[in-house]
Amino acid sequence: MRTKILSIAVMVMFIMSMIPLAFAEEETTTDDTALETEPESTLQEIDSTNCWSDKPDYTPGVDKGFFIWQGTCGKFWWVDWSGDTRAKWKRWYKIVKNTEPTTDEPTSDEVMQIENQAAATDTTTLTAEETTDLQASGDLVSTGSSEVTGAQTVGTKLRDKIANTGTDTNIQTAAKVKTALKIKKPKLLYRVKGTITSNGQIFDVGLRKFDARDKLVYRPGKNVITFHGWVGPHFDRIFFRTTGDQVTFDLEFDGKKTTETVYIGKDKEHPATNPFTLTGEPATKKVCPVGKLIYEKKCTDKVAGIAVTPNGLAGSLADKEVPVAKGVAAGQLNREQIKARLQERLSKLPEKAQNRLVALNEKRLERLNKLEELKAKPVFENFKKELNFKARKLNQERIKEKVQNFERAREKFKQSRDAAKEAHQNFIKTKQELKDCTENCDELEAKTLEEAKTFLTNTADNLIEHLQQLKAKIESSEDISDSEAADMIAKIDAQIKELEDAKAKVTAATTKEEVKEASKTILNSWKRIRNHTFYHAAKLVAEKHGGIIVKMEHLSVRLQKVLEKMEENGKDTSTIQPLVDDFNSALESAKTSFEQAKAKFKEFVDLPEPKGEPGAKLLQEAQQYMKESRASLKTAQQKLKEIIKAVKDSKGSNELTSTTDEEAEDAEEAEDTEDNTETPSQ
Repeated sequence: MRTKILSIAVMVMFIMSMIPLAFAEEETTTDDTALETEPESTLQEIDSTNCWSDKPDYTPGVDKGFFIWQGTCGKFWWVDWSGDTRAKWKRWYKIVKNTEPTTDEPTSDEVMQIENQAAATDTTTLTAEETTDLQASGDLVSTGSSEVTGAQTVGTKLRDKIANTGTDTNIQTAAKVKTALKIKKPKLLYRVKGTITSNGQIFDVGLRKFDARDKLVYRPGKNVITFHGWVGPHFDRIFFRTTGDQVTFDLEFDGKKTTETVYIGKDKEHPATNPFTLTGEPATKKVCPVGKLIYEKKCTDKVAGIAVTPNGLAGSLADKEVPVAKGVAAGQLNREQIKARLQERLSKLPEKAQNRLVALNEKRLERLNKLEELKAKPVFENFKKELNFKARKLNQERIKEKVQNFERAREKFKQSRDAAKEAHQNFIKTKQELKDCTENCDELEAKTLEEAKTFLTNTADNLIEHLQQLKAKIESSEDISDSEAADMIAKIDAQIKELEDAKAKVTAATTKEEVKEASKTILNSWKRIRNHTFYHAAKLVAEKHGGIIVKMEHLSVRLQKVLEKMEENGKDTSTIQPLVDDFNSALESAKTSFEQAKAKFKEFVDLPEPKGEPGAKLLQEAQQYMKESRASLKTAQQKLKEIIKAVKDSKGSNELTSTTDEEAEDAEEAEDTEDNTETPSQ
């Protein structure tokens, strides 16, 4: 028994030497054929007061912010947003139109028209009453001229001074008074933006009060809605249904992402964070067919006179914002548009510059092809641009909670590791004493047995806390999809239970033979678990790395666009393109090695149990490919820094800022993918 316990001790110390891991946020497609279809006439009832028992009580055009609730009829989610500039809009309308407005709820285009006219208003056209009113509201400010003695007489003074221009002194005085006041551009609209994500399919999307300035993108069969628009003395609305029971909202009002401008349910509660997730009732019935939105209680392919594309698109979006429809070759629409625009630009350049611009444009089309190829590959398909190149979007409060769980698990792991080391030392000491004992050794024999049990129990605790760390990290990771996370967590839970059972056997052991059998159980459990543990840890690091590769591929296209703009503006790009080529070459190497690593991970998953030495070998090979991919990505990152410096040295900062405002973040994130995960050996 002594020999066997010693072998277990050696095994556990080896395990503990390998355990430290590198713990350094999915748009899904779903099938709606399972949804029941109900008649379009049901839309006449969904917004009745009987269906809105949980609707926040607010006054449109007066209360400012987002108002969110789920209706009881049809399980529609409703999102309204409202401004509070009604009085201000009426005041400016009266000033620029010389009459009272005929509506209390103008469109955003009508508001913008008044805003632009107000901004162009000269102070000489204002009456004294208007001047006083605007100065009190802060829309009219003085530059501090001593010629201006009071807001109530400014309008009259201006007209009198400018009319009496018979002398140089009067002309000078009039000029001083004119420059003494400044009309600030009135802010009559608030900018609103948002992304809505569900853990199920989103369908039956509807709009209210949308016009040409408001934009929405929704692709049938997906689980994400994005929108942005303007709101002032009125309100706008989006509503939808989903098969999921959780909906995450990421909302921005007037350029700020706060919780104070978000009101949930009839109690108008503020969320704890923004983004935030709400739980509701899933919907099982649909009304509108694919490609149509709900507008004015009808399924339609037009919203406010604007056609809805087959992708469920509303608003006067730029071409670059239009998603490619299914059945259209990936990237085809963008390429055709790029070529068309190129022809317009070439006509403005001399022949040599035309040739250079054509060559640069071909480079960009080549990178677009690479990007579309990458997006079509299964190993990269989870990383979505609209999710910031993550595989899923988690509630920030949930992430915070899981990170705290990870920190607690890490602390417990350290404590259990220290306890296991101490127990090991005590066991070795007692074992030696027993070995040296020549008579009356029963007490030492019993003590050795207890020390062995303590050591094995602490060892099991250490392994369990190690798995708890890994589980908490998976739960807080946005780099893996929901299905992958669920599968990994289920396996870890099973492994924890296996170790808990082994620990119970150790605790219950009363004889040498029972301790020996319990030690075998722990050893065999770890042999089965070890490879899976390293696989889960390595996969977390790898998936984060994959998202960065996709992000850098998007950046590659933008870099080529920077060079095109520079060339078009007469700036030299001859020394920069080779750097971009080096960047692309390193990125290609990173992609190739990453795909090879993912292939090895898949081989590991497909390997029958127990995976043993073949599994360990596959993980070692995968890790080697990951090291190569990280090295290539770091090379690309270094080239990126050189490119940015070269562009700035060539006075291309304006072009760089307008097209690659994420390069610093990309570079920093590339450096953060170091993987210290050690691979298992048998």
